[in-house]
Amino acid sequence: MDYEELITPKEARAILRVSNKTLWSWHKKGIIRAVRLPSGRLRYYKSDIEAIVRGKRRENLLEKLRNALVHEENVLIAYLYGSRARGDFQEESDVDVAVLVKDPPTPEENPFYETELSLRLSKAVGKDVEVRLLNDKPLIFLCQVLKHGKLIISKDEKTRVKFEASTLDRCFDFKPILDSYNRMRERRIEAWK
Repeated sequence: MDYEELITPKEARAILRVSNKTLWSWHKKGIIRAVRLPSGRLRYYKSDIEAIVRGKRRENLLEKLRNALVHEENVLIAYLYGSRARGDFQEESDVDVAVLVKDPPTPEENPFYETELSLRLSKAVGKDVEVRLLNDKPLIFLCQVLKHGKLIISKDEKTRVKFEASTLDRCFDFKPILDSYNRMRERRIEAWK
């Protein structure tokens, strides 16, 4: 056992800002793992504590994004995707947001729509946000967002359900082709090693 991966209850309480009772309750529920050292002292796995911190940060981020997106009249649906949705982000990671809008502007009307929305959201959450419109993206991107993303906001449930159902239907139809493409890509990557 690598003792560097363990932290004391005092350190865990300081990081999470919770009581000893809460830590023990989380351990009993299987949320965090604890071990007794040969000395009899209790230690928690640092990776479990860090996972809780990442989860709390993601929830705070989702709340900030919701509060900002509620004022974006053209945005119908928004998803968090990428490393922050998966929970494997670094502190410096940007925030990836995919949005479905009512009236997507054409490049001639507003070539900087995604950038402008990115800047407004970045200001609201205090982190770099990269926005992508779902309205005009390739199916493979849509499939990944729906598979791994987290819903931030849905202002129109009927539209969301219709969008997700039709997109997932196309994703399942496209899956054999995508699987073949991924196998070919993996072979090419292996050939380069």
